[in-house]
Amino acid sequence: MTLSNETISNIKKLGCTRHFQKKSIIFFQGDESDSFYFIEQGQVKVLILSQSGRNNLLRVLSSGEYFGELGLLDNKSRSTTIEALVDTQLTVVSKEKFITYFTDNDFFSEKIIPSLIERIRNLTEELTDSRVNNAYFCFRTKLYKLATVQKDGTYLIENKFTQQEMGEFVGTARENINRFIVALKKGGYIKVSEIGQWVIVKQLPQNW
Repeated sequence: MTLSNETISNIKKLGCTRHFQKKSIIFFQGDESDSFYFIEQGQVKVLILSQSGRNNLLRVLSSGEYFGELGLLDNKSRSTTIEALVDTQLTVVSKEKFITYFTDNDFFSEKIIPSLIERIRNLTEELTDSRVNNAYFCFRTKLYKLATVQKDGTYLIENKFTQQEMGEFVGTARENINRFIVALKKGGYIKVSEIGQWVIVKQLPQNW
């Protein structure tokens, strides 16, 4: 969001300064959305909890950036966890004051709405990437669990699984499994035997 220095100053006047030590949790995913935050100094991590229970890092925000506005506008709980990456100073604006300023200032509305649309699009892309990375990790782990080591050092998956079945094992869409297989075949990591069994030819990449 591109705001004039005057507008930023006016919004900050509505808040108070808070300090968070490194590794402090500013709020958890699922918490009530009750504040808007400006980063004055430091950095924070934006994390999302996956279905497997792992925290996935979406992005890092630094001085001059902000977070926490989406939950205030749609009255929903926090969709991410925010953790201080280093000792961090924030200006915290309450939900009531933020909403009042948002509705009473046309200039602010004109600026923030396009920005929110862009941020939501970017967050959607980040979430998609995060889910794909997590799905690949699960897929890779499952392949090795199903495989047996052969004398030549390759790994053979004796049972024949469809992409749909593998997707159900991993907890992801068949399209993602197809995407992984195509890329791994192209990279020479896996092949399909004459009788339709998957063979891991060389160590699979750690990350997608």
